[in-house]
Amino acid sequence: MPKNHSDDCYFCSCNVQGFNLKNKTDISYPNIQSAIFSFPHGPGVPIPSPPDSLHGILDDHEILAQQGDSEEDSDYYNHDTTDPIPFSQSELNNLVREPGLPKDSAEVHRHGARSPIHFFPNNQYVNQWPVNPGMLTKIGMNMTYRLGEFLKKRYIVESGFINESYVQKEIYIRSSDESRCLQSVETELAGLFPPIGYQVWNKNINWQPIPIHSVPFDNDPVLRPHETNCPRLKEILHQLTLKPEYIKKEHDNQNFLKVLSNYTGMKVDFTNIWKVDDVFECEAAQGFSPPKWYKDIEMQLLDICSWVFLYQYKNADDELGRLLGGTLLDWINTNMRNFKTKRSYDE
Repeated sequence: MPKNHSDDCYFCSCNVQGFNLKNKTDISYPNIQSAIFSFPHGPGVPIPSPPDSLHGILDDHEILAQQGDSEEDSDYYNHDTTDPIPFSQSELNNLVREPGLPKDSAEVHRHGARSPIHFFPNNQYVNQWPVNPGMLTKIGMNMTYRLGEFLKKRYIVESGFINESYVQKEIYIRSSDESRCLQSVETELAGLFPPIGYQVWNKNINWQPIPIHSVPFDNDPVLRPHETNCPRLKEILHQLTLKPEYIKKEHDNQNFLKVLSNYTGMKVDFTNIWKVDDVFECEAAQGFSPPKWYKDIEMQLLDICSWVFLYQYKNADDELGRLLGGTLLDWINTNMRNFKTKRSYDE
């Protein structure tokens, strides 16, 4: 809390009367002590209280709807009044732009389009892929490059959240130790941080090397918990396949599994049916046409694959949640806490 409301109150010093979408980029925020380090509220200084209701406070879209094409600020407040000025949600959101305040964000995403990891024997395109199984394709590279451009727009152009040039202490990149994932991050960073100014090391190459951190995939409980040698996780997942609901679902679809096995040339069950769907998903992204028989089984294949995938999470308890997702959340939380102390992600 501020020591007073004359020169040490962040909100009072902002003085953003007349804020709206047209002028929000022109607002400057004070870099005062209480905005960075909290103080006990001084004696005799009343604590501001929020309004009883938000009735009458317009959001940005309502303001623009009322303004139409007018250049006047219809939401401009009366400067002569001594009454407290209520802040709208959009104003509060914009306060994060103050560069002196600690800010953290975490982006988690998967790799771009790739070739199939496994091919079934009767696949017609097994020899037509220009890359090895499970590798990022050119289409996937373009996907992750555009993702980098999107993140640049979100965190640099529109919000000023991070520097336009790559600053090591501002960002930490971690990838699982799979070639397709490392490739995805590399192309993403090419879109997010093209070299500018002193970072240009070759005028003919609009790219710069940026550190990507990783650990062996079989010892990575953060990003690849399924591949980590965790006996308890394996036991829990195995027990899920012994539940009556799972057994009945697989039994009810035996005829379909036999048909699918004949089409693909491999014995298909609930443990490997995802491999069949994965092939068609990768081929669709690459622009390959499916075989004629795919239309006959497409919807049921998707339905079963979705059910098997969601079944695991629908039946997850706290322990399974911790083993599958808790490690990632803990890693993010720990790094954010460390950043507030060190002001850097550099390890």
